[in-house]
Amino acid sequence: MFILSYPVHDLTEGPGFFAISFVLGVLLHLGYFIHGEHHMLALRYFQALLALPAVATLALVRHGMQPVAALGLTAALTITLLLGLFTSMAVYRGFFHRLRSFPGPSLAKYSKLWHFGLVTRSVRNFEEMDKLHREYGPFVRIGPNELSIVHPDAMKVVHGSASKSLGHGISMIFAVEAGLKVSLLKVGSILALPSVEDRETTDSSCTALRDYEPRVKLFTQSLTQQIAARTGQPLNASQWFNYYSFDVMGDLAYGKSFDMLETGGSHWAIDLLNEGIYYMGTLGHVTWAVILFTYVPILNRKFRQFLAFCEKMIDDRVATGSESQDISSWIINSPSMASSGFTDKAWLLGDSRLIIVAGSDTTAATLTHLFYHLAKEPAHIDALREELDLLKGEFNFTSLQKLPFLNALINETLRLHPPVASGTQRITSPEGIQLGDTYIPGGVNIIIPFYTMFRAESCFERPTEFLPDRWVHDSKYSDHSAAFAPFSSGPYSCIGKQLALMELQSVCARLVTEFDVTFAPGEDGTNLLTNTKDCFTMQLAPLNLCFTPRRSKAS
Repeated sequence: MFILSYPVHDLTEGPGFFAISFVLGVLLHLGYFIHGEHHMLALRYFQALLALPAVATLALVRHGMQPVAALGLTAALTITLLLGLFTSMAVYRGFFHRLRSFPGPSLAKYSKLWHFGLVTRSVRNFEEMDKLHREYGPFVRIGPNELSIVHPDAMKVVHGSASKSLGHGISMIFAVEAGLKVSLLKVGSILALPSVEDRETTDSSCTALRDYEPRVKLFTQSLTQQIAARTGQPLNASQWFNYYSFDVMGDLAYGKSFDMLETGGSHWAIDLLNEGIYYMGTLGHVTWAVILFTYVPILNRKFRQFLAFCEKMIDDRVATGSESQDISSWIINSPSMASSGFTDKAWLLGDSRLIIVAGSDTTAATLTHLFYHLAKEPAHIDALREELDLLKGEFNFTSLQKLPFLNALINETLRLHPPVASGTQRITSPEGIQLGDTYIPGGVNIIIPFYTMFRAESCFERPTEFLPDRWVHDSKYSDHSAAFAPFSSGPYSCIGKQLALMELQSVCARLVTEFDVTFAPGEDGTNLLTNTKDCFTMQLAPLNLCFTPRRSKAS
């Protein structure tokens, strides 16, 4: 070892060796850490930080140094090396980094830890990002190598079908354990939306939707029955829509419902998920910290229990074979999976985590906010019923897709209340991207905060108002519709889009046909709008509504 080439007494005398250690820290940054992203290797670096000083201490003791002195010397040298490393990082990030000219909070250029401090109190990152863009403009530096962007052309350039930007970021947290992978963001027509690699499987995608529709209808019927049993009583819509969406996803993903609608109570595994995922609203913005967190059993016990539940669900599903057509069977049998060797358990485990979270919370959040607006503005219910009554109760995915106002209501809800409000991270391609007069270099982490983007005056007229008419063909509004993509777009788009729309249309059509909807006494929706938490997906605050039999049907 390097330090052992010196006589032991020389190591404790004079500043020379500490200067060498400091310089080594600087060189470590300039020669290695300055290149690329290293977040996913956080655990290995942490292990090395513990192991190497320990080995050096033992070696010094073997060469005659007293244990306490050896430990002190090794600690001092390690601290000096880290001081050199972090000093070099700070100088580079503050004065020489490619993003140095972009505005943003002063601390953001040095570390993402500032972001943790920003959202710790409110756990409403989408709101904090909105404030930052109001202060700094359309381009905000929110990390050493990260920009938040609100620009009319950003969705097309960053998330569009021709985009070369790479998927990255928080979605990988569901597969950070050694050997686990996530394929849902990259391959397959698993949720009935074909990927770039599987355009030839479009027919299979349509088949999948046809297979899913009767099952979705059964859960919609169950939800309707539960609401009918509670007519006239205050009902927590956030909770019941959550039951619905998780029951649907459990059945379609694993062939096994969580039975939350039937029991009228939450499933223990979903409770674990909701408690465990809360940290995503704070630590989730510091990727390396999340990765370390997932390996500390004391801190993440509940989340670990949920992951174990996901693994058991996958094991049970694999044991039943592939006769039942559900999402897991499409993963297992996808041409992309088979040709790339993705059918091992690691892929299924990685996907199982993403399916449950992304496939359930997003639907529940959209339904809850949609019915908030219907209760607030009953005129929208009347307009929607004019469309629905023409179908005479024969609701199916094909017919509901053709109803302009129903889908306008859904789009406007997704615009004002995107279920992934803070957006998803991308990495610019090596050649970089151009947005108007602004060039963003390659290899930069970029994020489009959907909440702010969809409410930007540069993209939408009267952006903070709930105006479903903006989505009809003869709209009088001059909106930049290309800026709206709540399910993202391009090769990393949400492949569950069509399934999510099926659920949203099914529930909205059935409940509006059967019931009048009003706020419960004392409710005005303020609690939902101000206390919902942003934990990648939205953790909803209660919304108490009253459903009563539709007046014209009361007889």
